[in-house]
Amino acid sequence: MKISTAIIAQAVQHEMERWATMTNRNIDNISLPGIPTDDPLIKAALWFNFGMDVGKNLSSSFAQFVKRASLPVWVAYNAQKLYSQAHANKMNNARNLLNKPFTSFKFEIKDAVAMAAREYATTEGSPYADVQNTLLRLFKDDNFSHEAHAMGMIRKLIDRSGVINTDNGYNFQIVQNNIKILGQKLIDIYRGTKDYGSGGTHLMYYSSNASAKIPRDSYPTPASCSRAGIITRSTPKDFQKVNSHDKDKMAEIYANVYLMDVAHIDFEHFMPCSDTTYLRARAIREQTIQSVITNSHRGAIENLEKSYKILFPNGVTAR
Repeated sequence: MKISTAIIAQAVQHEMERWATMTNRNIDNISLPGIPTDDPLIKAALWFNFGMDVGKNLSSSFAQFVKRASLPVWVAYNAQKLYSQAHANKMNNARNLLNKPFTSFKFEIKDAVAMAAREYATTEGSPYADVQNTLLRLFKDDNFSHEAHAMGMIRKLIDRSGVINTDNGYNFQIVQNNIKILGQKLIDIYRGTKDYGSGGTHLMYYSSNASAKIPRDSYPTPASCSRAGIITRSTPKDFQKVNSHDKDKMAEIYANVYLMDVAHIDFEHFMPCSDTTYLRARAIREQTIQSVITNSHRGAIENLEKSYKILFPNGVTAR
């Protein structure tokens, strides 16, 4: 028998849903960072923000570029789109938004991932058509014993080419690394709202300018931040001081951590210097996201073609 679009769709969909199932299992099994508070709002914020940036969180790991040859990148970013759309009308009341169990956000993330994977071959704008045409072209002259044989060869090509990476350890590490990075942001914000650490007074500054320079003087001499016991640090350029006792403002910050760069300076033994947290808007460009998706898709097509030549140099014949 010959290859068909129906067989290709079934094989690709099986592998994509297998990736989604593995990913959702790893979301359930990751170790949470040790946030130094039992405040349920912060744990809710952790998962809410993970979902709002789930495209990056499932596609790349710490100090690592997104893999070029990766079909699930589109699924991850489409899951992010579904998740963010579900919360678009709730962002104007962050305290109310985060006033629900963190498990609700986890469920919504997993549901978005599963839905995006199920709809990979049918969603408008999905790169699936190119994948289908590539597989049709590669297998068009091959002969298969039966449908299961054809599906097995397609799935073998997908697996060996790495375009849908179902290595559980690799996938788990991506999720774990990104939840740790997000958790550290929340820890640093918490340190800016409480007298956490040795600093006697907490300070927090925010800038909406993505190019604003965050001060890096993490180990100053005592004279650089105080004089006769009086805090003399000035507000950095392009930043404004945040009133950390304003619960509405802090909820708004916690709900938008995925859009921020966060840095905490701990002055340790230099009393009475102030432990300080800086928040800076992080530029997210739709063009950049689309570029990541396009490049990963292009790389996947190239890897399918190269891997076919290696795996099946003489084509596939019926057994």
